[in-house]
Parts: sequence; C-alpha cells; structure tokens
Amino acid sequence: MQSVTRKRAILIAMMFVALASGVLYKLYSIQIVRSEAYKIRAEEQQRKTTVEAGRRGSIYDRNGHELALNIEQHLLFVYPTRITDIEETARKLSPILGCTPGEIVRRIRRAGRRSVIARELSSVQAEQIRNLGVIGLGAPAFELEKLSRRSYPGGELAAHVVGFAGWEHDKQIGREGIELQLDGKLQGEPITLYEKRDAFGNGFVLQTAPLSDPHQDVYLTIDAVLQHIVERELERVVRMHRADAASAVLMEPASGKILAMANRPTANLENFGKSRVAFRRNRTVVDRYEPGSTFKIFTAAALLDQGKVQPGQRYFCENGSYQVRNRLYKDHKPFGTLTFREILENSSNIGTIKASAALDGDRFLNYLKSLGFGRKTGILFPGEIEGTLPDMGLAPEVHKASLAIGYSINVTPLQLTAAVAAVANQGVLVPPTLVEGSRTPDGRWHPRAATDPRRVMKTETARALTNLLEGVVLRGTGRGARVTGYRIAGKTGTTRKHIEGEGYDNPGGKKYLSSFAGFGPVRDPQLALLVVVDSPKSGSIYGGEIAAPAFGRIMSEAFRHLRIPPDQESMVMLATGPAAVQGAEARR
Repeated sequence: MQSVTRKRAILIAMMFVALASGVLYKLYSIQIVRSEAYKIRAEEQQRKTTVEAGRRGSIYDRNGHELALNIEQHLLFVYPTRITDIEETARKLSPILGCTPGEIVRRIRRAGRRSVIARELSSVQAEQIRNLGVIGLGAPAFELEKLSRRSYPGGELAAHVVGFAGWEHDKQIGREGIELQLDGKLQGEPITLYEKRDAFGNGFVLQTAPLSDPHQDVYLTIDAVLQHIVERELERVVRMHRADAASAVLMEPASGKILAMANRPTANLENFGKSRVAFRRNRTVVDRYEPGSTFKIFTAAALLDQGKVQPGQRYFCENGSYQVRNRLYKDHKPFGTLTFREILENSSNIGTIKASAALDGDRFLNYLKSLGFGRKTGILFPGEIEGTLPDMGLAPEVHKASLAIGYSINVTPLQLTAAVAAVANQGVLVPPTLVEGSRTPDGRWHPRAATDPRRVMKTETARALTNLLEGVVLRGTGRGARVTGYRIAGKTGTTRKHIEGEGYDNPGGKKYLSSFAGFGPVRDPQLALLVVVDSPKSGSIYGGEIAAPAFGRIMSEAFRHLRIPPDQESMVMLATGPAAVQGAEARR
C-alpha cells in the first residue's frame, strides 16, 4: 500500500515539475525568446496611426468676409460582427444621428464587413459618438473618419473670381479661379497622427507630421458688398434687355485693386463643377471683343499726347457717311462740322477717323501697347488672354481708321478697365491685382508682390482727356451714367458684334455689344468701372441707354458704401458745363 502511495506522490510531483517546467519555458519564451515580437504587438494595440486630409486655406474678401472655407465632417463606419447588442447600441446612437433606433438597426444589419452608416457628421456629433465608448482599444465596433468639405458661403457671389476646388486622391485641388491660381498657397498637406491609447481606450496624440500646418489663408482685393452690387445690376440689365451676357470690372485707379469682377450668366459655387462651362467662364479675362467707341478714349489720348489736336479743333463729319479706301464708315446719325470735344460727346466715328489721320500708324500702335493692349495685364488669373492688335502693314489707312473707333483690335474687359483707370490716375497705369496677400496659421502676413506702375501718358493729357470725357456725361451720349452729387467722366460704346465664321451682324440686327467705361469723382477719382452688355434684344442697343444707366447705379451705391463725399461743384456742372467750374477753380 505504501509503495502505491509513494508511486502516486512521485507521479504527482513529476506532473507538477513538468507543469512548472512548461510554465517556466513559456515565460522564458515570452520574456526572452519572443519578447521583441510581443512588445511590437502590444505597441500596435496601444498605438494607432491615422492620416487626415490637410486643412485647405480659406479665401476672404478684403474685409475678412469668407468666400471659401473648409467644413470638417465625419463618416461613421460599422463592423457588424463586433457588436454584442445591436438594439442597445442603436438606442444610444439614435439621438446623436437624428434617426430612430429601428432605422439604425436596419443599417447595421444591411452593412457588410465594414460599411458607412452615417455621413456628414459634425465634430460635435463625432465627439458624442466617441463618448459612448463604442470606439475603443483593439477592434472597435465603430470607426470615425474625418473629412473636409469645401464650402462657399456666398453661393454665386464672386463665383468667377473664387473658382472651386475638388478632391483628388487624399487632398483638395483647385480647379478654377483663385482656387487654382493660388493652389500652392491654399494647399494643406495630409496630416499623419500618431496616437496612443490606454487600457480604457482613451487616446491622446503623441505627434503629428508635418509638425507645422503648411496652408495659407488668402485675402482678395474684392469687396463683397461692392461685388454684390455689381452682380445685382448685371442681373438686372440682362433680365431687362434680354441680353445673352454681361460683364463688369470695378477697380481703384491709384492702387490697381479690383473691388468687383462679375459676369452673367453664372453658377452657384456649391455646384460649380457641374454647371455649364459657358456659365463658369470669367469673361472679363478670357474673352476678347472689339470695344467700339469706348476705345475712342485712347485715340483721343494719343492725339492729345502728341499735340495733334485741340479740344476746339473743328472737323467736317461728312453728314454721316465717309469712305477710306474701300471701307465705308457711318455715324449713328448725320453730323456736319463738330469740334473735337463735340466729336467725343456725340461719339462721331467719322470725326474720330478724320482726327486720327494726323497719327502715324505704327506710333499709334506702340502707344496702345504701352497702355497694355495686346498683352496680359499680369493679374495672374487662369486663362487670361492677351488680345490682338492689327497689322498696320496690311491696308494701313483702313486699319488705322478702324482702330481709331475701336475695331480691328480685340481687348479684354480687364485690359480696357485698367487703361481707363490710367487716365483717372493722372496718366499712370497701375497693373490690376486681385490679391491683397496671405496669412499663415501662426499669424504671419505675406503681402502680394509689389506692382510696377508706369506712366503711359502725360499728366496734362490725362487732365485734358478727363475734361473731354466729363462732357460726354454732361451733354453727350453718356448722360445715363450721371450720378447725383458727383462729377463723372466716361465714354459710351455700341459695337457691331463679330461672329466667328459669319462676320459682323447686319445693321438692324441684335448682335451688338453695348458698353460704358468711366471713372469718378472727377476731382479725385476713386473708382474706374467698365460695364459690357452682350447682345441686348429688348429696347435699345446703344451703350448710352443700356450700359450707362447700369454704370450710374453701380457707381452711386459704391460711392455711398465707400463713404466717398460728393463734389461741391457737381450741381454747377450740370447747370453750366465744365467751363464754369474751371473758371471757379481759377478764381480760388
């Protein structure tokens, strides 16, 4: 009996020794042999690496109003097989997701291995879901993924300037407008988050890469209020006159800053990428057109600058019909003898052509080049075109005659506005700009590159020309551009439209461009503005009756918004003309 008991004791002892040896071997294997592998596995469970899309910079107007920004949103993913109690989980999620528990249960049961059950969740909703404890250590039942959506609070406001951005792989890319042009400044790189979690699933970020946020916020020269005013007036003139399109550029002559740049038709930026291409086109920089009589401003500038004309010089205007070589030119109504001042005020083609005969063709062309025609303005906007100038070697007399009245040349609305602004700025052209500067997340300001102003006409030429253009508004074709309390200078334009492959529209047709270009207040010009209306079909076709009134309404509200004081002499001007004011100024 004792031997049996002893054998049993030895057996049990051996079993304990074997078990202890196994445990010791396992401990040795874990602690020594496989310690590094288990350490790596533990770190993988405690640490998490996620990649989030970098924040794209916002776009603001010059007063800090948001034109484009990023909105943070989240996707909620579910792993159905990891949920122990679907009904209870759905009950907890219901008030956060804003739907019934039954709907959440259906979404979970229809889900695959890993599926999205909620989209466009706010940061508040995401934090509430995290606090439920369903996203924790190891293999959680739910997972949140952060996204950024580009938002345009203004909708259509400044659509052609701002442009839009879209997703490409893991980041947003500018597609058009400033979003495209300044994509390098706005672009935020994807951010890698290195996160550590404790035993309860609570996480904290150890490190991010890159360490600093690379994006910049961009500030434009656009004034959102003025932009709204201009867009509203373009919408009005297109609707009233059943026009195909309309464009306008409003800028500060002394700084070159563009305060508003607008086109109709347009599209809402929230759905800009899906709109018609023609609606997205920024006509002010990518379309070229023959400016017609608004271009007489620069013919007059060349004549005055070269001493080839005096305001009182008289020309016989052939009673409305005049031939140069094989080209017949007409006036909108017959005129006899007019002074050069009256030629501009009445927009006589024949009078302008006769006066321009004193100009050398090549010298005239070089003068126009110095004003910025035939080359880009330097605004650095996607798709800007140069426009075209005629070849004076081919039929020089005809080309010079056509050029003098705004034909045989193609310009962009921006080019013409900048050149008009040079007249307002005492003969100094300041290259137009849309950007004030940019700011980094740490608050550092990066101003735009300095512009290079250049004198393009004599100061006395600019002053004399301003006086002549003021007469256009006071007594001539530009009466519709008057602004009560302010002295305005400008010029009307009515251009037969050249249609590709078809030539010019027949007289009496509806394919005309009606325009008005000008500036004010004359004593101290603060604003230059061009309005172009394409193919008005209701009412008049003349720039003085379509574009000039729109110009006047825009300038009136712009003066009020910018608190530009009225001219004391403006009522005297309306009653007596510019000579009385000049005499009053001389007596002071």
